[in-house]
Amino acid sequence: MQNIASTSAEERIKGTLKYFKSFFPDKTPFSYEVKLTRQQFASITGLRTETVIRTLKKLEKEGFVKIEDRKVYF
Repeated sequence: MQNIASTSAEERIKGTLKYFKSFFPDKTPFSYEVKLTRQQFASITGLRTETVIRTLKKLEKEGFVKIEDRKVYF
């Protein structure tokens, strides 16, 4: 969770995703469905909802997450 203190929105989101997935037994790519809304994710990371949405889209293009039917998989 030390990435939450990062100034980069991308690093905050990546750190949060890695933290939540660390409690999930299946470590294969895109096996973890993020059960948070974009607003909840923004509150946890200290970012604006718009920033979370934009950054998740960028991470999808980079292949870090997958978005299907408005659900985020990591």
